[in-house]
Amino acid sequence: MHDRHCITTTDGASQLQTLHHNVRHGITMHGRHCFTTSDIASQRQTWHHNVRHGTTTTDMASRRQTWLHDDRHGFTTTDMASRRQTWLHDDRHGFMTTDMASRRQTWLHEDRHGITATDMASQLQTWHHNYRHCTTIHDASQLQTVHHNDRHCITTTDIASQLQTLHHNYRHCITTTVNTSQRQTLHHKDRHCIITTVNASQPQSTHHNYRHCITMTDIASQLQTLHHNYRHCITMRKHQNNS
Repeated sequence: MHDRHCITTTDGASQLQTLHHNVRHGITMHGRHCFTTSDIASQRQTWHHNVRHGTTTTDMASRRQTWLHDDRHGFTTTDMASRRQTWLHDDRHGFMTTDMASRRQTWLHEDRHGITATDMASQLQTWHHNYRHCTTIHDASQLQTVHHNDRHCITTTDIASQLQTLHHNYRHCITTTVNTSQRQTLHHKDRHCIITTVNASQPQSTHHNYRHCITMTDIASQLQTLHHNYRHCITMRKHQNNS
């Protein structure tokens, strides 16, 4: 990605993530924000943000997280490398998801940076965001390249059990309930519901344009806890169950 920054996930099997940023390439970025992902296998992730409203994530193994916000619930990101973004939280950030049955999801955000995911069946997903990012799934090797204006790297491997628990930093938990048809219904406290319908050959898509942290914990048991402190699109591909 030419402007902003590009995040590339390589070697999803070992959960090794390399983050490239246009300010300073490498794992530790010098400029605007620092995203240091260390030892993904042990699920230890530390996010450093150069503005005070960043996220301090401690002790991912126990999924204990502390979010520091300047006013307890609002989240305002100003001038992220020329991308000015303002979130109005808890009273105005409407979240509308339409036409889940066809897996066409449209988020209308008051700040107008909606996310649209089309054509889930082909595992090709494109998010149109007014701040420009897209996610491409290379399903054969589960290599995911995530280009997002707010750096984050998502590697999902072998979610055969489709058991996922999503914790959101603003006291609204997303609970995933699955049955044999792998239907997942995610209930979000801020009254925006994400419904993901998948089958054995189709991906699972979780789209959220608010901050939350993504952490892969205990891939062997297929239990995943997704945490990220920014809005991003999570794409999880369910590949063949080897059991």
